[in-house]
Amino acid sequence: MPEVGGVFLQGESEIAVGNMLFGAAGCGARVFTTSSSLGISLMSEAISYISSAQYPVVFVNIANDLGSMKVANIVALGAFGARSKIVDFEVLRKCVQEKFSSKEKLIPINMAALEEGKKAAR
Repeated sequence: MPEVGGVFLQGESEIAVGNMLFGAAGCGARVFTTSSSLGISLMSEAISYISSAQYPVVFVNIANDLGSMKVANIVALGAFGARSKIVDFEVLRKCVQEKFSSKEKLIPINMAALEEGKKAAR
């Protein structure tokens, strides 16, 4: 992360990470996280605090704008992929489409979440 001006911190748990995000965003830091769907749900209490305080945390703001907190992890994936450049973004697009191929109605919102995460990382 130092190559792109960032800092990586690993929390003890999703609950700890949610509260780390809350504190850092409250201090004005630009923050985001990634997690599984279950991990995001474990952060729900902190997410409610973050949302209530209207702090700018990438996955919260963008997922709310898209209409579903369920896509928060895909937003975070898009931001991380774009910022880290660990994997070609086109590969991420294909993976998301493949993952939701059995639930085609979910593809548009998840693709939008991926793209919005990428935009936020710039």
